[in-house]
Amino acid sequence: MMDPLILFKLAEFHFALKLDHVERVVHSVEITPLPGAPRVIEGVFDLAGEIIPVINMRRRFGMADKRIALTDRIIIARPGRRVGLLVDEVGEIVPKCDFVPAAGISSGLVYLEGAMYREENVVVITCLERFLSAEESVDLEESLGECLREYMQISVFRQIGSHADDVLALACQLHESMPERRGPHALA
Repeated sequence: MMDPLILFKLAEFHFALKLDHVERVVHSVEITPLPGAPRVIEGVFDLAGEIIPVINMRRRFGMADKRIALTDRIIIARPGRRVGLLVDEVGEIVPKCDFVPAAGISSGLVYLEGAMYREENVVVITCLERFLSAEESVDLEESLGECLREYMQISVFRQIGSHADDVLALACQLHESMPERRGPHALA
């Protein structure tokens, strides 16, 4: 028996994710590209002050990319680190159900826990913990670290920018008050 699942779609394909990993579902938003991130990362967005990396589920499963639409959804989930999963649509919640484990289907299905039938459709049950390889996780963390450093610098400059004249005047005063800057007769 599988724990409760939330269903989602990518194109005409049906997928599911364990509900206990899901925090919420939000409408698609503008996603900022994240330089140096793994290819499966669409980018990042700000959710209540937290930078959330977004996994493009179409790329993760080797499907063709499409433009992000207003009807798309982002599933906010926490497999360890908080991530967003970009999907075409989100469906219903399915209570405990019978399924076929991935090992019973084929070997090498890294991102899958298994499959089940639901209303004449095969539903692939995904394994969120394995969506990113160890190398992809390291690359993502490095890219996020760089992104956050740049974000902090921009924030500081914006704060200073609102007081730029005061900061410039203070810097000039400090510069002129230094003994070695007042000329050879300053100490006499």
